[in-house]
Amino acid sequence: MKNIDSYPAETKANILAWLSSFELEAFNIYALIDHSFDPRLIKKLKNKIRWVSLYQDEGADIDISPILCHLEERGHIEKQIDLLLQATNGQPMLSFWLSALEPEAVYSHFASYTDVSILPEKLSYMLRYADTRILPNLLDAMQDEQRAHFMGAFYSGIYFNRAAAMVELKGGDQLKPNDSPLCITEPQFTQMLDFSQPDQIIQQFRKLGITAELKMSESQIHALVKQFCSEAHTAGITDFAELKAYCIEQFIEITSA
Repeated sequence: MKNIDSYPAETKANILAWLSSFELEAFNIYALIDHSFDPRLIKKLKNKIRWVSLYQDEGADIDISPILCHLEERGHIEKQIDLLLQATNGQPMLSFWLSALEPEAVYSHFASYTDVSILPEKLSYMLRYADTRILPNLLDAMQDEQRAHFMGAFYSGIYFNRAAAMVELKGGDQLKPNDSPLCITEPQFTQMLDFSQPDQIIQQFRKLGITAELKMSESQIHALVKQFCSEAHTAGITDFAELKAYCIEQFIEITSA
């Protein structure tokens, strides 16, 4: 089951073009993967790409942990990219990052974002920043200083949006890892939840079999549900159960016309 569109044929070429625009001798190349979409992934990477679980110091199940890969064998970079694209196709689970920092520092940087604290109650939630549906929403919700801290460990990064198009992220100038927990306000958290509502509703669609026979891409389905959510919010619908019911009704009406 896909959650984003399949990678376009030019994806590998676009990644290589992105890499070729930098003096790679000065940087390490990292891949960040949301392993929860495919627990079999580490078997596919065995003896091919070195990886480390970002939750290993938290005692969490490795099957739900993001994994950090260091693509250090430059002579095999194309084969490694091929493997990663094949293993992650159709899922929002892959991003690439360039950094002058060594693997231990990049590991510590990402690991510092394992949990997010919601102020003022200081409630703690696991943050799935490796999910590339969540990553742009997280960056949008962050304050400027928070965003600078997150991106400060990298010179550049790329992820793939819902249409599987490559999106570049500009890194920071200091190339320093974050070493403090992320604390966000309730409005920031609410913004992230609002952005995630279409995905939650699409999951309900799949359970009901509503999308099974549709000839629509994942990005098209998401755009349509996002439109329905916006219409519902404009009409004053805020309860999630009512929002879900509205979207299901609208979706069935449009797709069965």
